[in-house]
Amino acid sequence: MKLNLRKLFKITKFGTGGGAYEGTAWWNWEKPVVNPDDLLANPLAALGHTPIVRALQVVANDLARVPLRIECKKGNHYEVDDGAYPELHEILNESANSFYSSYEFKGWLTRSMMLWGNAFALISRWGDEVRELIPVRPWDITMLPDPKGGWYYRSGEYGDIAPRDIIHLRMPTYGRMLWGDSPISLGRKAATLGLQQEEAGRSAFAMPGLGKIAITTKETMGGEAVRKMQQSFIGAHSGPEGMLRPIVVQNESDVKQVGQSLTDQDWIAARNFSIHQVAQLYGVPPMMLYTMQTDTSVGQIAEQSRQYVDGCLSQYTSTWASELAYKLLPSGIDGEHYRFSFDTTTLVRGTFNEQVAALQIAVQTGVMTRNEAREMMGFPPIEGGDEVLIGPNLLPPEMNNEQAESGDSDSPGLPEGDE
Repeated sequence: MKLNLRKLFKITKFGTGGGAYEGTAWWNWEKPVVNPDDLLANPLAALGHTPIVRALQVVANDLARVPLRIECKKGNHYEVDDGAYPELHEILNESANSFYSSYEFKGWLTRSMMLWGNAFALISRWGDEVRELIPVRPWDITMLPDPKGGWYYRSGEYGDIAPRDIIHLRMPTYGRMLWGDSPISLGRKAATLGLQQEEAGRSAFAMPGLGKIAITTKETMGGEAVRKMQQSFIGAHSGPEGMLRPIVVQNESDVKQVGQSLTDQDWIAARNFSIHQVAQLYGVPPMMLYTMQTDTSVGQIAEQSRQYVDGCLSQYTSTWASELAYKLLPSGIDGEHYRFSFDTTTLVRGTFNEQVAALQIAVQTGVMTRNEAREMMGFPPIEGGDEVLIGPNLLPPEMNNEQAESGDSDSPGLPEGDE
């Protein structure tokens, strides 16, 4: 069996010395930055804005922690069939490689995609069997046209890579086909405004709580006396201790505030605006970014959670599922069709009482069996729980039909002779 060593985690093209990354190994991923404040060239600079960090954490954590299922098409629907490809199920839900858990792997690639617009992982195969998925530096990959048709990838670590050997997750693109656009680059004006707002707030908090002060006096003062009074006021009332020191005036002097203080600048409103900008950038509900609003009801929170899963998280899970199926699952083997699917039911569950009420209806209407309902609640199966029972008395369908024909809705449906 031929083994391509460049596709193993420990041995990269330049990882053991020499080349573009001399003296570095696979874990040394620090990106050399020329201009650290240029969001177009360095999206990592946006991590100085906490709402962006929170948005990345929310989406990446939720995507990484929910189960990733393998489903097989049965007629007009799909059924979970994780046993069809147990090695893929383990890689995507347990351990992606010798160094990364699947949770860390999926979280890393999702955050990279949301920052850079693209994320990559090398597919390490032994023969036709997938053994590992290896993350690759997103800023170190380019996609080039192949003179023979199609395209290929070039990495400073691994050299030239065929499309079938790399997972490529990408954000929506608006210019270059097959290459995602970074949300940070697209929304860099909003991100820059947020960073500037944080810097302005830091500067304001470092100054006294008052805005600019005017001191008036009836006495005639020379230039030197004015400078001494200014320096004396700054020395007494600047810094944290000065914010609490009272202002004492004499000789009919008067102190007035002529500039705006931090409170008067509508700081909270400005922060909320910045949070809403980030929410629009990634589709994450503002309340998940800890917007400073107190008028959100429990019902609104539940509705926003459903909207988040359907309108935000689904685009990322769909991107993952489609790319993984395209690169990892064989198509049409023995007439069967497989796909990947993220089980996000845990993210939209209501309270315990709401779950029980919904499952009760599902069991009584025959949509689910009792064991299926117990599995959703995390409980073990019970004997006889796989039988479909209908109605408030939980009877088999045929016994409910007999009840309906006899017109006796209160009868327990016991066989004759058992009364």
